[in-house]
Amino acid sequence: MAIYRSDQASVTFAPEASPGAFIENASVSGNGGEIGSSARTLSGDHAVGAKTLTLSGAADAGGLGGDGTYYAIIGADLGSGTTDTLHGPREIRKVVAGDGTTTLTLDQPLAFAHPNSTPVKATAIGAAAIDTLTTSTGKYITWLPGVYDAVDVPDPEQAFEPYYILGGQNRNAYAIYPGQETLAGSIGGMILLNATPLRFPLGKIVTKPTDITATSWKVGTDASTDGASKGDIMIPMFISGSTAPLAAGTYVMFGANSHVDATTFSTTSGDDFEVRQLVAASAVGSGTTGTLKLNAPLQFDHAANTAISTVASAGPFYHTIYEKTALDSITMNVNIMDSGETSANTWQRRYVGGKVGAMTMSAEEGGLLTVGWDTIQFLDMMHNMKNHPDIPASTFMPRYGLMHDIGPTEVGKMVYDSGITYVRPSAAPYYFSQGTIKMFGDDPSTGADAVTLGRIRSFSISISNNEEPRYYISNQLEGKRGPTEILEQRREYSMSATIATEDSEATYTDSRNIFKELLLAGDYRGTVGLRGFAIELEFSRGSNDTITIRIPGENFDSNANAGDAGNATSQGGEQGVFIRAATHNISDTNPVEADVDMLFRSMIINIVDSEPVYP
Repeated sequence: MAIYRSDQASVTFAPEASPGAFIENASVSGNGGEIGSSARTLSGDHAVGAKTLTLSGAADAGGLGGDGTYYAIIGADLGSGTTDTLHGPREIRKVVAGDGTTTLTLDQPLAFAHPNSTPVKATAIGAAAIDTLTTSTGKYITWLPGVYDAVDVPDPEQAFEPYYILGGQNRNAYAIYPGQETLAGSIGGMILLNATPLRFPLGKIVTKPTDITATSWKVGTDASTDGASKGDIMIPMFISGSTAPLAAGTYVMFGANSHVDATTFSTTSGDDFEVRQLVAASAVGSGTTGTLKLNAPLQFDHAANTAISTVASAGPFYHTIYEKTALDSITMNVNIMDSGETSANTWQRRYVGGKVGAMTMSAEEGGLLTVGWDTIQFLDMMHNMKNHPDIPASTFMPRYGLMHDIGPTEVGKMVYDSGITYVRPSAAPYYFSQGTIKMFGDDPSTGADAVTLGRIRSFSISISNNEEPRYYISNQLEGKRGPTEILEQRREYSMSATIATEDSEATYTDSRNIFKELLLAGDYRGTVGLRGFAIELEFSRGSNDTITIRIPGENFDSNANAGDAGNATSQGGEQGVFIRAATHNISDTNPVEADVDMLFRSMIINIVDSEPVYP
């Protein structure tokens, strides 16, 4: 008998443009039939994150059944006409309410914006068959966060409460009623191969290529219309004259500021540079307009008339991870093929609207740099188990949904090379032995007062966003009782390290060490004041291949990449690291060492590598 084995599970993820709006460019064979008695379109523009559709006429699916028995197919990929008017990429959502009216409620929010007059089709849920999606390009929920060997999956945790009635026959509960649902999981101890998992508990990643070629193409259908939005995978482009079209496989750069070859990291936290690969491209009319299809959704909005440049894929690339107040949500997909590798038996679950509430980066002597997504809270989930013997045949399991099967051959970054493939990270891990830690002073990267510590045995950096799920009054369907939204609260940072003492010296030596910093408690008196100190932690795999963590990171004016800005000062919003505890115990360990507990308020991460595209 075949079984479901953990070692055959594929766990992937992708960012969302709006919480719960999982990105999937998909349709069914033939693109479905009419959702009403005649063709129906959207009435009005529909934004990313919308959970209701307003149609040009009543939905009357006829033989498709009623609420919960069919899917709406929204969008048309490339629209009709010589200017490639976009109706948005096709996507599919289950209709859970509103059949027979002009307003339909969907099971999950829209991932793409769809303008007025976008066509809407429908297809029935097959009662005893596998519902299968098609795609014109590739699958997007395929990113591998790191090398993991265990995942705490966020299946719903149900809160049931017993209730007692006065005058009962005995002391037993009279009834048990369901309460709220919680969907929380984690992926701990991932071996870090690149920067993919690092931005999601922090904010955003800005990419600056070192080899850029300017083009005459711009974002939009003209200089003031149809800019690109966060989450888009189809981008309109235009040109005032005529030029060579952009080809599938080309790497392109978007961003509002000047496109120049980079020699260092971003120095403006407002930068919005990002790189994507084209998996499809078209130019129509006289070659003055066209449409690009990307291998990953955009992370930022880009206004009409924003420049589009081509990029050499060899790199290197300078990436900067900045803090952001509102974190991007993610979709997590868990796919398990049975041991008999029977496709009809593949069990898939998909969790949407997730936010990484806490992350830990750690390493110890003789080991590798690892990252853990310690808590991830989700809004909802989907699965592919359709039927149950105790519910009517015309009713399907709650949260059943149609979605792409993300199998083991479809894990990794989507790449176009004469066709779509999925490439897993192949770089070597970051070793503890390849790390350097500088501490003390106000700027360890350039300051003469910085100390390179040579006897660090381990370290751990923790980030907590203290996220809270909120359960508002809402009309949840299919028996759902999950959170309405997940909100970030105050961000907290801490660092711990086991640090052995340096070589002995005369006790009157004017020098810096952990014990002295502990006693000073970050207060250097005089004109320096309560400043704390700075830390720079770097791991290198070779030339142009490093990850650098700088503490503190942004201050109110600029950031740690811009000259003297971002250094630790005694001003509010600019302080550095403070040691809370560093007991130098006497034990059988030599030399004497301390378990150091530190608190800080901000950080910035710089990465140099050959990865052009990060999610």
